[in-house]
Amino acid sequence: MNKVGILLLALLSGCVSNPAKKEAAISPIKKQTAAIEFPVEMNIQIKDILKKHEGNILALPDIEAIDLSDIKGGTTYKYESTSADKFIYEYQKNEAGYYYFNLTTKLDGKSYPSIFRTNGLVSEIAQIKKPNKFSEYPLGGSCKFVIGSCEYKAGKKTKKVNTSFKGGVWTTSQPMGRYGRGYLVTKNIYDKNGMMLYKGTFSNQWADGKHSFTIISN
Repeated sequence: MNKVGILLLALLSGCVSNPAKKEAAISPIKKQTAAIEFPVEMNIQIKDILKKHEGNILALPDIEAIDLSDIKGGTTYKYESTSADKFIYEYQKNEAGYYYFNLTTKLDGKSYPSIFRTNGLVSEIAQIKKPNKFSEYPLGGSCKFVIGSCEYKAGKKTKKVNTSFKGGVWTTSQPMGRYGRGYLVTKNIYDKNGMMLYKGTFSNQWADGKHSFTIISN
């Protein structure tokens, strides 16, 4: 399997929302992450994105009004990332409610093409060789806008995440490592089309104290 295949395999997961299940008390992972000191660079990135895209930041009331009709021919989203040299999404067509993009992942100086589609709420990806076989994309599965507890599958295992929203930032936390002592926290920012502007990830299991991120660069 090539590097981009390994990258997507590691990221891809099928999310199943569970809005009916309510937690009676604050979960241990929420308590654990409440006082996290995120890396200074991560906080700066978030502030910069919120300021740069002020007026086009998705908030809770905007979800039902998501409308991608302003995406036209020539629309391109470019991202810098710690997981790849660059991600480039080039809009191609609108079909049956989905907006299709050619997605190019640039990794180690090479380009790997795939197909990305989204309706603003759910995003999916397919290989060029299998253009009709879509899987949920890691940057927008069905847990994307679920506040509270949400279940997703990682291989044969079912795991849970908890998501909250504040000031334009969607924060998702989940246990990591053994005995529930570790945590993985992801902060997402979207535009009003539901397209990603920023994704930053931080864990207390990373010894270097740094974070990983994917951030829009255009």
